[in-house]
Amino acid sequence: MVDVHGADAANYKILSDFIDKEVSDAWARKSSFETRSFSIVMATISLISLYFVLQTQLKLSPSDYQGWVAGLFVTSLIASFVALVCAVAAALPMKYPLSPVATLEKMLSETQISNIDHSFEILEARIDQLAHITARNSVKAFFAVSAFASFFLAGAMLVATLAVALLTQ
Repeated sequence: MVDVHGADAANYKILSDFIDKEVSDAWARKSSFETRSFSIVMATISLISLYFVLQTQLKLSPSDYQGWVAGLFVTSLIASFVALVCAVAAALPMKYPLSPVATLEKMLSETQISNIDHSFEILEARIDQLAHITARNSVKAFFAVSAFASFFLAGAMLVATLAVALLTQ
């Protein structure tokens, strides 16, 4: 926990405003990761559907080819599933810390009874909240980047495989 009790009133206000802005930005990044992840989920489902359409309609199947062409077909499908799993993992809601209601009620009652100033405790709680949100956003970022990379790899491999398969027919 960060100790902010040594800050004077002017510095406290500046620090408080900065932390509030950072927490707000972290929540916005969380929403951005989830929105982008839903987009990559839909794109990956489309790519997987295209893979199976090509198999059934154009009779392009890994079993029809030997060696590396068949391997690219299968690897493309595996990369698509990896992208789908990573995108879903990034889109899943994670538990983000909020101040417990009991703590807030206790602070409110103490303030009403004895005029205790909880501003520093609140600021410390916001700093801890920011640390937790940032850590969880890093996990979401890892899965989102992995999903994008896997999706583009799968798409490129599928295009290359189709080009080689159509040229060798």
